Amino acid sequence: MTNENAGNAFGQLKPTCVSLLGTARLTPTNTPIVSKHLSTLLDTLTGLTTAQGARLNAHLIEYVFFPISSILQRNDISTIPDQLLEKLFQALEVLCRQWWWDYSLKVWEQLVKICMSVIGGLENSGSSGKTGGKGKGKDRSEETKEAAALCLDTLLRRPTDEQTAWSGNLQGSAVRRYTEILDYATSPTRFPVIGQAINSLLACANSELLSFKLLILRTTTLLLHDYIPTTRTPQVLPGVVSTMCSVALGRKVTRGWQTGDAVAAALDVLSVVILDSIGDEICLSDGLLQDVPTGLEDLMDLVSPKARPEPEKQENPASDPFAFRRTPSWLQATASQIHLAINSLTPLLSHPTPSAQLALSTLSSRLLQRTTRTLSSLHPLLLSHLLSLSLSSFAQISHPSETALVSLLTPSSPSSSSLLKTLLQLTQENLGALPTLILSHSDAKVELIAKQIEGICNLARMPALHRTNITSGVERLLGPNGGIEKWGSRLLGALELSPPSGIGGINTHSSAGLLISGIEVSRTGDASFPHLDLKHVATPSAYTSLERMFQALGSVAGTEALSSVEWLLDLAKSGRGTSHVSAIWTATRILEGVGGVRLAYGNMDECHTNKHLPKEEEGLRLTPARKRVEKAARSITKSIAELWELNSEELEGMVTDPVLEDESADRSLTVLGDSLLPTEHRKGFNPLTTLVDTTNQSSGGLHRSTNQEHQAYLRRQMATLHSTLALTTISVCASILGSHFPPLLIHALYPILRSLVSSHAILHSTALSALNHVAFVAGYASTSNLLLSNFDYALDSVSRRLLRRRLDVKATKVLVLLVRLVGKDVVGRAGDVVEECFDRLDEFHGYGVIVEGLIAVLTEVVKAAEGEDDPTEKTAHHADPKLDKGSQKFGQFLNWYKHRTDTAKEEAAEDFGPTPHEPWGHPKDPKDDEREKRPPPEEDADDAKPTPTQALVSQIIQRSLPFLTHTSPTIRSNILSLMRSSVLVLPPNAIQPSVHKAWPFILNRLRDNQPFVVADAARLIGALAEHSGDFMSGRVWDDVWPAYRRMLDALVEGDRTNALAKRSKGVGGTATQYSTSHRLYLAILNTLKSVFDPATQGVWIKDELVWEVAVKCRRFLATSVHHELQGMSRSLYRNLARRNDDLVWLVLTSTIGGDEGGVGDVVEAQVGNPYLLAFLQEENWDIRDSVEYILSSAFD
Repeated sequence: MTNENAGNAFGQLKPTCVSLLGTARLTPTNTPIVSKHLSTLLDTLTGLTTAQGARLNAHLIEYVFFPISSILQRNDISTIPDQLLEKLFQALEVLCRQWWWDYSLKVWEQLVKICMSVIGGLENSGSSGKTGGKGKGKDRSEETKEAAALCLDTLLRRPTDEQTAWSGNLQGSAVRRYTEILDYATSPTRFPVIGQAINSLLACANSELLSFKLLILRTTTLLLHDYIPTTRTPQVLPGVVSTMCSVALGRKVTRGWQTGDAVAAALDVLSVVILDSIGDEICLSDGLLQDVPTGLEDLMDLVSPKARPEPEKQENPASDPFAFRRTPSWLQATASQIHLAINSLTPLLSHPTPSAQLALSTLSSRLLQRTTRTLSSLHPLLLSHLLSLSLSSFAQISHPSETALVSLLTPSSPSSSSLLKTLLQLTQENLGALPTLILSHSDAKVELIAKQIEGICNLARMPALHRTNITSGVERLLGPNGGIEKWGSRLLGALELSPPSGIGGINTHSSAGLLISGIEVSRTGDASFPHLDLKHVATPSAYTSLERMFQALGSVAGTEALSSVEWLLDLAKSGRGTSHVSAIWTATRILEGVGGVRLAYGNMDECHTNKHLPKEEEGLRLTPARKRVEKAARSITKSIAELWELNSEELEGMVTDPVLEDESADRSLTVLGDSLLPTEHRKGFNPLTTLVDTTNQSSGGLHRSTNQEHQAYLRRQMATLHSTLALTTISVCASILGSHFPPLLIHALYPILRSLVSSHAILHSTALSALNHVAFVAGYASTSNLLLSNFDYALDSVSRRLLRRRLDVKATKVLVLLVRLVGKDVVGRAGDVVEECFDRLDEFHGYGVIVEGLIAVLTEVVKAAEGEDDPTEKTAHHADPKLDKGSQKFGQFLNWYKHRTDTAKEEAAEDFGPTPHEPWGHPKDPKDDEREKRPPPEEDADDAKPTPTQALVSQIIQRSLPFLTHTSPTIRSNILSLMRSSVLVLPPNAIQPSVHKAWPFILNRLRDNQPFVVADAARLIGALAEHSGDFMSGRVWDDVWPAYRRMLDALVEGDRTNALAKRSKGVGGTATQYSTSHRLYLAILNTLKSVFDPATQGVWIKDELVWEVAVKCRRFLATSVHHELQGMSRSLYRNLARRNDDLVWLVLTSTIGGDEGGVGDVVEAQVGNPYLLAFLQEENWDIRDSVEYILSSAFD
């Protein structure tokens, strides 16, 4: 600062300094004035020091320092208010930043003591301006302590290079000045001041003020690193370690975790104090450790005792009374204490802040590098920290951790051999500890151990560590001699699986429900493998860590792990208990790692490649190892498919319950023969059970029964999970083989389809996911393409399970599902399906369950044929010229009414035109030859040759007719539904012969004792009337209408007592469309609507029948009737109006009481006046809207 600038600065500072000096003795009255002067001084100093190029000289700093020191000397520090003392320290901090080069060391010492006393609360109320007295002074505010700590940090820290250049000094002068301060501070007579400063800082390390806490930790690091020699560091080691662990763990934090910055600063302090106290270099220099031989000369020194120098004995010189002598016993005791301290930091692995986890990674890597020999017992713990952090989702954490592990384990590292052994030992110990931790529900520890094992496996896949013995160790662990029989059995006992919560019935809105209903599932949609739960693992993260651990083990072990997979699968196939389910789950996870695949539980497009595998293993398509893996996948697929070569009860997981054993034996006897009949030997008399015995044993028997039912439920549940995981294993094998998997579909297709028809939602969902996944990895565009390409495989597998020696009742459902999934493309292959069905019908015609299933298959084939061919077109409607419009209609009615009793006139003979008058044998006219050469008229569409599909459906109908009289009502209903579906496929000339042949049986079904069979028969008649009106018109009026008339009367009476019937204003009908009466009403109305269709106008119908229909069906026009019935009845009356509009007008108008509401017996016959019939009027029927609609549409 130039003289001119110094003068200006002095002029600004002088008034304030003079005022402060005059009020140096604080009183209650001048304290506010002093506070105001200090604020002015602080603002002035800040403005002067921040100005560019401004620097206060030593004389000006001393001039300003004098009034500040006067205030501190003339007043007891404990009596100075916090706000005033805070401003004093702020002013001192500004001065010390520029006075650092010039103040005397004694002034430096006094300032350090003052700061230390305020931070630690050591001001003595009995001495003025001095410290060191007994007792504890005033407890200062956090802000005041922070100001004192900032001043202390400025006193202790060396200026930066920028600050040194700005002050005009050279870098060398800063080093010399700092060395001078260090020598003064570390002298034996002043070292207690530094020690007390550390003690004061540690006392405030758990401050709630974050900025103050970070300042404390930064200053502590500076003191430990620069001001305390390594010979004295062990003395402060216990206190510093204990305090820093408390700060890092946030033990005194009221809520949540400690902040990440505070954790990082605390761990930095911990690293400095441990390395300076017990590091390898320090202990080696003290003679506690010997040099590790690195060359031939070092080996010779070890062999020759004379060549080995004696370690120098470190004695405590009198000049340094604070020096600490390290001994082997101290080293051992300290190492164990540090182990406990570092172990307490394990919860930081789950700290939510990345900076805290990164600090823990840095601490672990430093200790492993520089305490390799002194803290060898700490290696497993430190390695576990690095392994866990190497799997972090944050790259800023995982990358430094991986880099540190690689640098430690590379062959060039001196500690690589010992650390590699520790890693392998850690893997075995962790696998052995997993069962205990899982059973104790320690999810956090389970997740930690699983991540450590996965991290070890990831290290083995790194190029820099590829040739280390990590890979060979994992191969030995999972290889033939790895002892999986020992550690694997204990682990399987803990890995007990359970179905996910919330699994119930099949959701029709799910992807599974869409597929069963024939809709193709999107390949990137909901079709995902359901997630299973581990009974003793609650958190999803722990479950995922276990999965990834087994996958990583399989990936590193490679083909050597196939022996473990085979052992686990052999165990899984031996039963369906808890351990067997765990075995197949574990085998599948290891197989995923071996094959380089991973089944995702979300997007199907991510199910092929495991992103955690390196590219070298993903590309092993032609190597011998890859060939071995593919061979094992083929063998596993065939072996897993054999699990479905069982009877139907075992397939469904229905383990026989002892209580139901007799009933199941009786049911299975009819299907599987006498081989299942149990042999029973009895002796003696049958014991009698009295009422007293029943009363005493009722409670115990109930408990045993409940327990047996629960055990049976658990066995069924485990069997379902077993089948679910078996399908998952097949999917993994399909991912491994890819386009080479289709030849194995002859074995794997039936298990998938068989599981799709399961009543268990989780098995059904897994089968759906497996089918989509197999189709994707095998290269098919859709699941229907896969099934169509392998239709012969599927049909053969189903046929083999419809034999007496290996009958599966659900095989028919599999066949139904197969036809439904393939869709209309199955028609080309339907001939084989139909022949197979009728062969089995001939063989099992007496077994209702099997016949129902086969009939369902035939129905599905007909529905598929219906989707292929266009529905048969009905005859075009030709308007009847007799139906005029306008005012002539009523006049025609009046004319008919006047002459209705006249005698009918004889009709004139019909003129057939000219007749030939030439004798037989007359020579042909040349014109006749020309007529013969003309092309024949086109053949009628009804007489055309049927297509192959129509011929197939016709064959199905003809061969199914005998089952119309089957004893099972369900089968009778299914046959009627089958015939109704065929009406849409077959032309009238093809279906009519079968209907004619079966007509008596169809009529008998209208009198069936099962309402749903009657409804199906009525629906069949309605479909026939709709598509073959001319053929069915006479049959309807002669045979069907009398039955319908009785049904309508009976249904009206029944609806009055039916809970589902809606009773409103005396109108019959149903409130729900799911009732049998509703379906029957709808079928009757559809039949009547069809026979009155304009296409059948040529068929003559008696007016009496038309009148009966018009009168009987009026109630369905009411607004309270279901909208389906109301719409169908409106269509019926519209067709009636086209045939006899006068009758419809008379009936409907009479029902509602006329257009104007006037009602009489018979209104006077005049043109323009309606004829109303009083007995037809129904005042309670709200049908006016429907009548207006019908009359407006029919008479316009």
